Amino acid sequence: MRRLGYSRYVAQGGDVGSQVTDAMARLSLDGLLGIHTNLLTPALGDVDALSASPPTNEERAALDQLDAFHATGTGYFVEQATRPQKIGYALLDSPIALAAWMIDHDTNAYEKVARAFVDEEPSGNLTREHIVDNITLYWLTGTGAAAARSYWEEGQEGVRAAGQAPPLLRRVARRVPAAAIAPSSGCFRPPGTGGAR
Repeated sequence: MRRLGYSRYVAQGGDVGSQVTDAMARLSLDGLLGIHTNLLTPALGDVDALSASPPTNEERAALDQLDAFHATGTGYFVEQATRPQKIGYALLDSPIALAAWMIDHDTNAYEKVARAFVDEEPSGNLTREHIVDNITLYWLTGTGAAAARSYWEEGQEGVRAAGQAPPLLRRVARRVPAAAIAPSSGCFRPPGTGGAR
């Protein structure tokens, strides 16, 4: 950030960006004042980080939402993490296949898109125009397969690091302030205590 002229800054990320901001905080980068995320990604792979034992009612609700997401909302992730070329060919061959994949790749996305298209009620800022713009951007740039492949590449990194603590996840002495929002329309709503852990 110094090369960009910033000696102090904050970082914000969602989806894959939440992993980047988490890594930035764990690295305790110079000038990083804090991070903000709208997806508590460490909890996706470590549900114990969300709750005490026994869990509070709020923590139990978050764990139940996370269980439901793992049961019904991760098929796209498994496909892209294990066979990215399989879906990649369709994403590059047909704008209809690309649209179908982007619109219905998980339950949460499907419900938001259905509200915008069928009910003509935007979900937050997600309107029909935004959805078509997003699909068009992926189609015109031919990046659907590359986006799918990124899941596979991340999974391969995990396989290579199996049994070792990846350098980005080592704890550091300096703590960076972190904040997270928990949108009610996300894949799960972490309890207030989960983010603190």
